[in-house]
Amino acid sequence: MTPPALYRYFPSREALLEALVVDAYADLASAVVTAVQKAAKKDAATRVGLIARGYRRWALAHPRRYRMLLGDRAPGTQDPPEGVAAFDQAMLRFLVALNDLAPASSKATALDGSLKEWAARIGVPDDFSPAALRLGVLGWSRLHGLVSLEIAGMYDAMSLDAGLLLDEEVAAVIAAVRETGH
Repeated sequence: MTPPALYRYFPSREALLEALVVDAYADLASAVVTAVQKAAKKDAATRVGLIARGYRRWALAHPRRYRMLLGDRAPGTQDPPEGVAAFDQAMLRFLVALNDLAPASSKATALDGSLKEWAARIGVPDDFSPAALRLGVLGWSRLHGLVSLEIAGMYDAMSLDAGLLLDEEVAAVIAAVRETGH
C-alpha cells in the first residue's frame, strides 16, 4: 500500500495516528487482562507480579508502540478517550490486586483527594484503600521507568537482568502496601 492510499481509510494523518494509539492501548490492556485471567485463582501478591510481567512482556514485544504511548510526547498531547479507557481497565486490575493486600486503614496524604477523583473516573469502587491507590500509581510509575530503561538498553550496559529488577520492584511495592500503607 502506498502512503497516499492510507487516506482512503483515514481522513488525515492525525486520524491515522489516533487509530494506532487506540489499537496500541487496547493491545496493551489485553496483555494485562490476559495476565490477570491466568492468575485468577492466585493470591493477590502473585497477581500483582503477573500483571507487571504481562505489561513488561508486551512492552518488550512492541517497543515502538510502547514508546508511542508512553514515551517522548509533545506537550498537551491528548490520548483518544477510547484508548485511555482500555488502559484504565488494565490499571483497574492492578489496583484490585493491590487493594486485596492493603491494610484496612492508612495514614492520609496530600495525594488522596486527587487519587480518589481519578479512581472514580476509571470505575474504582469508593471503598478502595487510599494506600492501594497510591501504591498503584507509584508502582505503575516504577514499572514504567524500569521498562523504559530496559527498552533503551540501559540495563545491558550495566549487565543487569531487568526481569530480576522487575521482581524486586514488585516485591517492594507489595511490601509497602502490606507494611506501611504508604
